[in-house]
Amino acid sequence: MWNLIGVKQSDLTRGGMGVVVVKISIDFIHEITAGQLIVIKGGWIKVGGKSMTHEQRMFEADSSTLCAVQTTVEVSFDMKARISAPLPDDIKAKIEAHLLPPERLCR
Repeated sequence: MWNLIGVKQSDLTRGGMGVVVVKISIDFIHEITAGQLIVIKGGWIKVGGKSMTHEQRMFEADSSTLCAVQTTVEVSFDMKARISAPLPDDIKAKIEAHLLPPERLCR
């Protein structure tokens, strides 16, 4: 997700900072069987002062049936102090420029 918006690993770790995953949830909605083709669509859906959320949706390719949704929340983190920290403005701006409303991921 980061590469898609032009953010490199070195951007996320400069100045002793990092990004940590604090929550991943997966909702399995419809069965996929071995050999079925799938399509995965994803995007950034939320950004705050310290956290950001992205989502991936898996569809069965032929019918476009929604089969699973994964939502991931990440937090900007001061690696030395071991506490959450404000998201750098330049990274926040890149996420904001790519935010998608959840309904955009359904198509």
